[in-house]
Order: sequence, then C-alpha cells, then structure tokens
Amino acid sequence: MSNCLLNGAIGRLCALAVGLALISGCSPNATGDLSSASAASAAEAVRSIGSSFSAEELQKILQQRNASTLSESLNKVKKLGATRDGLQLLEQVWTGNQSQYPELSWEAISDPGVRLDLADILLQAAKNGDITQEPVDVHDFVRNILDTGSPKMVSQAAITLSTFDEDADVPALERIALQRDSRTFRSIIIALSRMCASAADEALNRIEQEATASDKEFIRDTKTRMTDFKRQPGACQP
Repeated sequence: MSNCLLNGAIGRLCALAVGLALISGCSPNATGDLSSASAASAAEAVRSIGSSFSAEELQKILQQRNASTLSESLNKVKKLGATRDGLQLLEQVWTGNQSQYPELSWEAISDPGVRLDLADILLQAAKNGDITQEPVDVHDFVRNILDTGSPKMVSQAAITLSTFDEDADVPALERIALQRDSRTFRSIIIALSRMCASAADEALNRIEQEATASDKEFIRDTKTRMTDFKRQPGACQP
C-alpha cells in the first residue's frame, strides 16, 4: 500500500491539497475536555508518526473527546495516510461499531465535522483502491451537509463531494456558487474543476458568464490547473 492515502492518483492528491488549503480544520463544536492521559497518548501518536497511521495509532487518536482536536488529528491522517488495518478500523468507526470499540470517544466521532473528515479519508481510499468500496450512506451524508451545513462545512463538503464525480451533484454545487457567498465560492469552483464530469465543465462555463472580473480570473486559473492535473495518468477514470 502506498505511504500516503492520496498517492493513488496524482491529480486527486494535488486537487485535494488545494481544496483543503481553503478549508483547514472542520468541526465547529467541541464536545468536552480530554483527560491528561488521553491527551498525552493522542498527541504522542500524532507527533511520532512520519508515515501512514496504523490501526493502533488511530485508536489512540479516536479517544480524543474534543471534536475540534480530533478533527485536526484526522486532517493529519489525510496528509500522511493510513495503513490497511488503519483503514479497516476507520470503516468500522464509520458504521458506528461501538460494541467492538467501546474505548473510543463516540460522542466526538458523531460530530458532523469529524464524520466529514472520516468520509473524506475513506472516499479517497476507495478512489485509490485501498479499500474495496465506499462507506455506506456516505454520499447522502455529504450531500446533506452541502445543503444544511455552515459555510465552512459546506466548503469542505463540496471538495469531498467532488470525489464522486457524479453529474447529479453538479446542480447543487452550481446553485451554491451562484449565491456569490465569498465564504464558499472558491471551494465550490475548486470542487467543480476537479470533477471528471462533463456537467461540471458546463456549470463552470455558466458560472463564469455571470461572475465578476476577479472571480472570472479565479475560475479560469483554477480550470487550467485542474485540467493539467486531470490529464495525469489515473486522475480520471476512463
């Protein structure tokens, strides 16, 4: 397995890195304070890893009771990747298997921002072939955040949603872009630009026609960057 979860397609790696740069962190709510022992073990796990996270290390991280801190740790997992057993653990966590892992901080894990981080990791793993299938119900979960979340959450959900490359998701993304909300606009453009879907290209052209001069420049630059990335082998499925 590759050292980094996102190495399966260079276009996907670069596009995701650009998107995450705009939407760092995630969870807007904290769900409690860590005990000093849990904080120390979780922090040590994050500090000590220079390569992919194992299941044992992820178990320590997932014991963090503060949702914001947990989200920050999962963003490190996005960058460094997870081993096969680590991904299998995250698949179990996504399904809510509390009986098998009672030591995990399930209240923090149920936070929408943390769930979105988990969805992002598992979707990219499925895209790269590191796990056999997408998590159950993940598409509906991400779409719901796109429709109901805060601007920060919407921005991350848009980047995550673009991983599906589904034409049916484009109208929702286009609708948000046309609202001209500065808090979400650029993330939506990045999401549409990184999709391997003809409907996304058509939506970008429509958005560009109605955009301001500065937004037009951003749209064109982003389309050019993502077009180059998507030409790389493995970036878009045939």
